Amino acid sequence: MFPYLEEGGHSERNKVFVSAKKTGNKTLKIFTMETAMVIYTVTAHTGKGLSAGTTSRIFIQLRGTEAESEEQNLNQIKGFWQGSERTFKIECKASLGELISVKLYSKPFMGLLDNQWFCDKISVNTPEEYIQKHWDEDEFFGYQYLNGLNPMMIQRCSKLPENFPVTNDMVKDSLSGSSLEQELKKGNIFLSDYKMLNGLVGNVINGRQQYLTAPLVLLYCNPQGMMMPIAIQLRQEPSKENPIFLPSDSKEDWRLVKIFVRNAEFGVHEVDFHLLRTHLLAEVFTVATLRHLPSPHPLFKFLFPHIRYTLQINILARNQLISADGILTKYAGVGGESLVYLLKRATASLTYSSLCFPDNISERGLENVPNYYYRDDGMQLWKIINKFVAAFLSNYYKQDDHVQKDTELQRWISEIFTNGFLARDDSGIPSSFQTLEELIKFVTMVIFTGSAQHAAVNNGQYDFGGWMPNYPTALKKPPPKEKGQTTEATILETLPDVGTTVNGISVLSLLTNDSADYCHSQRQHLSLSLPYSVTSGKCSVQTPQISPYKIQDSRVLLHDQLYNTHQGEESVSMYTLRFRTLADTSGWNKSALIIAFRHGLNAHMKQLIVVYDDTMGLEGLTQKTIRVAQRYSACTFTHFFTHSQALIDSGYTGNFISPQVLQEMIVHSKHCDQDLLGRGHIQHFSPTLTLRIGCLHLEEITFMCWKDPPRTFITPSGHHEYQVMPYGLSNSPSVFQN
Repeated sequence: MFPYLEEGGHSERNKVFVSAKKTGNKTLKIFTMETAMVIYTVTAHTGKGLSAGTTSRIFIQLRGTEAESEEQNLNQIKGFWQGSERTFKIECKASLGELISVKLYSKPFMGLLDNQWFCDKISVNTPEEYIQKHWDEDEFFGYQYLNGLNPMMIQRCSKLPENFPVTNDMVKDSLSGSSLEQELKKGNIFLSDYKMLNGLVGNVINGRQQYLTAPLVLLYCNPQGMMMPIAIQLRQEPSKENPIFLPSDSKEDWRLVKIFVRNAEFGVHEVDFHLLRTHLLAEVFTVATLRHLPSPHPLFKFLFPHIRYTLQINILARNQLISADGILTKYAGVGGESLVYLLKRATASLTYSSLCFPDNISERGLENVPNYYYRDDGMQLWKIINKFVAAFLSNYYKQDDHVQKDTELQRWISEIFTNGFLARDDSGIPSSFQTLEELIKFVTMVIFTGSAQHAAVNNGQYDFGGWMPNYPTALKKPPPKEKGQTTEATILETLPDVGTTVNGISVLSLLTNDSADYCHSQRQHLSLSLPYSVTSGKCSVQTPQISPYKIQDSRVLLHDQLYNTHQGEESVSMYTLRFRTLADTSGWNKSALIIAFRHGLNAHMKQLIVVYDDTMGLEGLTQKTIRVAQRYSACTFTHFFTHSQALIDSGYTGNFISPQVLQEMIVHSKHCDQDLLGRGHIQHFSPTLTLRIGCLHLEEITFMCWKDPPRTFITPSGHHEYQVMPYGLSNSPSVFQN
């Protein structure tokens, strides 16, 4: 749910994809990413009876289905006087979910007598309430083009399309005394064109035909910085049966055409900007990475956290949402055959510049539009990601020549260009990389698409679409062909039926839920003295009564304990035992447990096992970690060497050791000119060493050493050679053991 933040309360350190709504002289901002600070507006009403006020300090805590706020002192400077009404902002690090209850606490001021407070009412605004009240207002309608679910449609209009014959006489009353020509020259006119939907036939839901439109929406950025709709045409071809609707038309006409626009918004947003431009593109990047980048490749390691769950969630979407019996196929007006056609059109129009955030903003002419928080915060995130990507890749590719000669990297981008973008030169997608700068920009786009961009178009779906008229999935009646015929009954007949609505909202709720292995970290608090229950006689809030004392959720404590389990100075075996004991009752999935296990290891062990993939599972990884730790410890205790970069391990790939370590072992090595394992450049062969593993077990291990770190290695698919060594040269032998 979205909380609200009044102007002046915005914190730069927490500003991430913030939305805004002007109401008079105030700005309401809506946070659409849970990584931002979210703020709830609470209004406290003190009773009007004698002695209803208090000088005591009053504390409040909000509790939701997903988290609870920290306790906050409401008194600050002002007190709670008889008949007063005061508004407060409760800051939370993430959405609390559905609000369950409010807890109030009282504490004497400066240790003096605690006089009771008669709280007449506590109210907490929620976004559902706000959208329900304001969804059909022109201010909120235009605002959603900038900071709603799909801030990607709107673009600056310097010349009206020929098929949208809006005249100055039509819109002059909406232009604050100016003219259409003047505002076009000033750059204050904007257009949202849904031509991608033109000609598509609506789905059939429960045996009844649904209807689609392909609207053109003209908007005006007024002197107050608000984006206001001034003209709407519901179909692409102008005609007498396709009039241009205006704000000056009847209230019912104007409301109905905006509902048709919001339905078109549902189709384009879900199919093009959500499904295609985030989920399916992420799948293109994922498949190309798995096909062409070996696991030791630095770009594979770099991208893997961003593609880990892509195939899993996309398979679920194919099976449950867009399949023949999927939810969207059965309950969306754009479902069925129209979805396939729309997806093809969207793919054909996909360009590289539209995926690169700064280029996209510039192309649409939105650099200076006021209150465009998607642009402001997105630009900051793009720069942060780009800086990180540049620092990482520059460590491995020192010059453009290194990029050009990395054959695996070139095959990776070729796969994306050919199979992902159908080898369309007009898409602007590179078919090869010639410079490091090109590579950095492309990888930035890949990460931004799967993280920040997806969050922007996904996380607010239930908040904006939970009130169905603001985001209808289907419409039962055709669009109006003339003005003055729409009534409230017409609008109700046009909106989807109950079954369609319930299924649509259920999908939106599901898509905005946290992943199964996500857990909120909650801080523990001590209960304050003299608590008041919000359902007691001293308070009139109609919420479920709960204990005033904090009851810690044992599952939350277990999650915190599991994630905060660290190896420290203890052995890997003891750490593994403690971790597995907690993991068995945590309910976390395998991937989450593997991440947590790696997270808890000390820095040295993390380095030693970085070469091992997660595909071996938690059991395999823990056993491998114990084995590596024992062998490393055994080598260290025999005082043969103390080189911290050496990784001692055995397996079918052989056991390698650096020349420096071999020299420290004070053993004789014999020269060998033969390439013993076909790996290239092996110059030394050491004697077999007997190492003590643990207390009782002795094991003989034969080590091999090379003078120059190899650039070649053998896999089941053939012989490979690196142009640029991954992870530097110091520990490259360990890299190739995976």
